[in-house]
Amino acid sequence: MTEGNHDVPPLSFLKEIAMEAGIVMRAYFPEPGRMKPDMKPDNTPVTEVDRRISELVRGYVSKKYPYIGILCEEGGYGERKRIEFIVDPLDGTAGFARGDASAVFAVAVAVDGEIVHSVIYNPLTCTKPRMFSASKDVGAFINNHRMSVSQVLGTSVRPSVGIATWPNCRVGGILKIADELQRREICIVGVTSISLTSALVAAGSLVGVIMPGQHLHDAAPGDLLVQEAGGMTTDLRGNPLRYDGEEVDGFVFSNGRFHNFFLEVVQKHYP
Repeated sequence: MTEGNHDVPPLSFLKEIAMEAGIVMRAYFPEPGRMKPDMKPDNTPVTEVDRRISELVRGYVSKKYPYIGILCEEGGYGERKRIEFIVDPLDGTAGFARGDASAVFAVAVAVDGEIVHSVIYNPLTCTKPRMFSASKDVGAFINNHRMSVSQVLGTSVRPSVGIATWPNCRVGGILKIADELQRREICIVGVTSISLTSALVAAGSLVGVIMPGQHLHDAAPGDLLVQEAGGMTTDLRGNPLRYDGEEVDGFVFSNGRFHNFFLEVVQKHYP
């Protein structure tokens, strides 16, 4: 794929970087309690693994695609470009430091603010690593097998939704959202990795995820996965998500059937 005079990296390049990031994650994966994260100014944790993977990504991208912008959670977003890598080098840092295997590497490629490729890689599971991937208009896959969102229509089977809190979010509003959803027969699932939770919506394990955070790297990798798996994605107000600005207004990802319901509850308690 070419945009202007510049090639857009193929999905295989994202997978290659993800595999290398997975090697770092496995090498550092601790016994519970052995790794103590530092705290950043926004009160979120960071470890040496976050930093090493961030350096790895910057090295790979700048060497092969020097014209691409890199928006990485660690090290800042840098100069904005038409084609951008949006990266969370270690999503689920706090859990990773405790020995939680749900941490992932997450990356997306945006062209003019729209996601065209994404990969979320979970290398630490005790059975088999999970590589979630998607390309625009091609579909969404887990370990090269096509995946799709849940077909659940109602609450007779207690559908599950992930709800994330954030250091700067209005926790009271989030708790009210969770309370109303539970009263309306929705099961609430805690979130340790927002990207993995988004991937599980695409895979059909959850019917949705609600996230009040504003960072591009939290939303971008899961956005295309959910869309290509047949779901719906918007910000908290129901607007389409774009990635050429500085932030997003939170996000709601769903299987589509619950989307308007989730937006109604969110806007009632998180105006």
